[in-house]
Amino acid sequence: MKNLLTSVLFFALTFQAIAQTDGITYQAVIIGPDALELPGVDSEGNYLPNATVAIRFTIYDSGNQIEFREVQIADTDEFGRINLLIGEANHDEFTHISWDGTPKDLEVEIDFDAGSNFETMSREKLTFLPYAYHRNITATGTLSVDDNTFLNGELQVEGPTNLNSTLDVNNQNATNLTGTLTVDGETNLNNAFSVNNSSPSSLTGNLGVGGNSLLNGTLDVIGKTTLNDLEVNGQASFADLQAESLVVNQNTELYGTTLLDGMGSQIRLTSNMPNSGAEIGNHPVLIEGGKNGLAIRVNGSRNNNTNFITFYDTTRDLSWGRIEGETPSEYTNNADYNFDQTSLNYDIYDAGFDVAFAAYDLAASFVEVTTASTSSTACVGLGTCVTAPIP
Repeated sequence: MKNLLTSVLFFALTFQAIAQTDGITYQAVIIGPDALELPGVDSEGNYLPNATVAIRFTIYDSGNQIEFREVQIADTDEFGRINLLIGEANHDEFTHISWDGTPKDLEVEIDFDAGSNFETMSREKLTFLPYAYHRNITATGTLSVDDNTFLNGELQVEGPTNLNSTLDVNNQNATNLTGTLTVDGETNLNNAFSVNNSSPSSLTGNLGVGGNSLLNGTLDVIGKTTLNDLEVNGQASFADLQAESLVVNQNTELYGTTLLDGMGSQIRLTSNMPNSGAEIGNHPVLIEGGKNGLAIRVNGSRNNNTNFITFYDTTRDLSWGRIEGETPSEYTNNADYNFDQTSLNYDIYDAGFDVAFAAYDLAASFVEVTTASTSSTACVGLGTCVTAPIP
């Protein structure tokens, strides 16, 4: 006598994640559809050992719509048991199930004829507990995890994310941010910092660089720039440059108005040229262009303490000469001026004597002419007597 009887003696649903496989573990003991014929009476309800059966799993959503379905071929063991993982045969569809907390049913069907004649074994409700560990979870409350949390897939957060502790991205994995990154505290970068795709970088505060800085493109500074020590080895163009210490090792060309302000300190031009000739190319400083040469203007008015140009050499620290800015009232304090005035007075006195002697010689000549015409002897001048011959 045949009797189709299918019974589940042990039914367990749990989630497992082994080797990154998502699914529901299903265990059951299969009872054979045929009664065991015994002498005098048939025995029913016997398990089905070492047989091949087809099991169909169907998950219904809260609206009784099929959300997932798959068929697995299983072999019972010597005790009629089967151990299956729901979702293993149709894994891609299983991962698309939305575990949103709404009720779901699991229907299990069996077929002893190679999957062409399924009959229902059971239809059970899936409580939230088994599938709460699946990666597609919708929760309306707070989720608290007391231990480590391992995510083998992507983590997608639609709302704000607050991290009260550190965030580590290990194994040199890339971190991509498509939006704005706002950091209220300090930011420490232990490796290179690259801004790609010609994207601008804006800094509203101070920028401190402890090491070398390499700029392969143009550096535009709109506001004031203070450089305490600038070394330029190649060509550089400056529209407005203010530097406390500037070292230029090669040629420097300045176009436009150039202002050198020592700010109370000395401005020095040094050129150790070996040539000592008088040609124009042997001079350390050359000013050319225009019709005028060098103009020097001192603060206030000039006096003999104002040295427009002072001349030194390396043999001593004292000057050898200077071009001063004296006023007429200061001439009497100038030794050179006094010497020149004394020499001038001497020349005036000497010229007076020369005039007197010249007048005497003229008078003597006139007397000679007169006495010669009268044959007389006359004495003129300083006791000199001239006797003219008688014709």
